[in-house]
Amino acid sequence: MGAEEAPAGAEGSGQPSLSLEELGDRFQECIEAVARLEQERDELIRELSRLREPALQEIRRAHEEILAAHRLLAKAELERDNLRDEMGQVKRQLFKVTRECVACEYRLQRQRQELGQAAAARGELEGRAGQLSEELARLRESCGKEAEAARQRLEAPPDSRDVPFLQESRRLSAALASLLHALRDALRPLQAEAARLRRCNGSLEEQMALAKRKRDEEVRQYREQVEELEERLKELKNGVQLQQRKNQELQELRSSLHQELSIYKGCLETYGHLCKSEGKAEQEY
Repeated sequence: MGAEEAPAGAEGSGQPSLSLEELGDRFQECIEAVARLEQERDELIRELSRLREPALQEIRRAHEEILAAHRLLAKAELERDNLRDEMGQVKRQLFKVTRECVACEYRLQRQRQELGQAAAARGELEGRAGQLSEELARLRESCGKEAEAARQRLEAPPDSRDVPFLQESRRLSAALASLLHALRDALRPLQAEAARLRRCNGSLEEQMALAKRKRDEEVRQYREQVEELEERLKELKNGVQLQQRKNQELQELRSSLHQELSIYKGCLETYGHLCKSEGKAEQEY
């Protein structure tokens, strides 16, 4: 009686019973489903690794490019500082050369003034010496005439009336000789001074010519230096402008690399969230 009640109870429950074979088939299906899920999981992991590797490579490349950009920027800043120092040196050298040229012009102008003053003094002394020479010539001529007249009178027969005249003639001759001696004494320092001035003038002319040649050479060198310095300054300005453009490009490159790095980081975070979501889903299943 109990055996009959058992089937009746099974039928009353409304759930068909499974045989061992059916349970084995169902269990095998579950095992195969789990295997497929594990295979899909492994494929997803491999796909995630495959997708993550290029991103990591791009991040490493971006990091290397950022480091290279920083090195280039540091090098560019160092070159910029060196260019600024060199420009300062060029400007100081240009100022020094200009100051030396102005000093040379001032010295040359003073030498010209001294030469003009010496020439004027020499002209005055030469004029005074000429006047004294003319006066001496006239005195010599007058003295010669008087001496000739006195000699003729001395050669003539003596006359008592000529005694005072002879005395006056001797006195005049002595006075004339004294005057000639005084004129010679006065003319001697003038001639010496004129000779000294001529020598001084010759020396000044030589110094003037030497100074002119030196000034011309200094002016030529100064112009060459100015041209070289201006050309160098122009090159330095162009170099500074080029360096500024390079710095701007490096700043833009660094900003772009930072943006790319942010994008790659966002992608990695997204991949990480996906990986975690897949792991949680597998654990819940």
